[in-house]
Amino acid sequence: MEILHSNKNLLNNLNSVKDVTPYRNQQRQCQQQNRTQVCQKEQQNQNNSKNVVSISKRPEVLSPPKVINYTKENYNNINLNFQFSIHRPGKFLNRDLKLIFPNIGEEVLSNLKILPIFFKASVDLVAVNERSNLERNFFLEEILAIAAKLKKVLNNYFLDLTDPASGYPVYSDRGCSLYPDVDGSVRLLKYDCIQAGCCRVIVHPQWGTKNYPCSIFTDAPVDVIFNIFDNFHQL
Repeated sequence: MEILHSNKNLLNNLNSVKDVTPYRNQQRQCQQQNRTQVCQKEQQNQNNSKNVVSISKRPEVLSPPKVINYTKENYNNINLNFQFSIHRPGKFLNRDLKLIFPNIGEEVLSNLKILPIFFKASVDLVAVNERSNLERNFFLEEILAIAAKLKKVLNNYFLDLTDPASGYPVYSDRGCSLYPDVDGSVRLLKYDCIQAGCCRVIVHPQWGTKNYPCSIFTDAPVDVIFNIFDNFHQL
């Protein structure tokens, strides 16, 4: 009975999360222009180098953060929000990724993108208590479900995510290194973080420490990724 009561509290808390204010028309137009430019640039690089693109030393933002709002129908129609962005890792980070995903080829590695994902939580996840643990477990199950759907849609491409708890790949063989979501977010998005005991916690610009970070990796073209997330409700 206590577990059921806790789950009801979680649903009530998640239902209380307000929808994110939609982007203005001008921002959408600018974003669409940026998408077109990024897609054209990526296609040109692939054509010129036979699908092995030239990698810069530093990470590159291919798509700035965008928030997706959706309804979880099998959880009493609760509203959920997550943010995603698309990044090219850069040469230095690619060296780390090769140790995390040891069996991917050079072509996949050279086209690999990182998608930092942040779920908006209803409680501060710095705290360690029954409510925060319940939300962590909920969001872990949610990102695993989303990744499974993405992997099915992107079956012609490499796709994996790292377990937010361990940092190891979920689908691929483990390497000798792991991917820390906090360090990755600091590196790719320049987000602040705080020290909480022995762990570092991301401070999201809008959500503070009420966020659950995770990361997806794929070599799918940018325009394909855009199309999937633009139609996320149909996924």
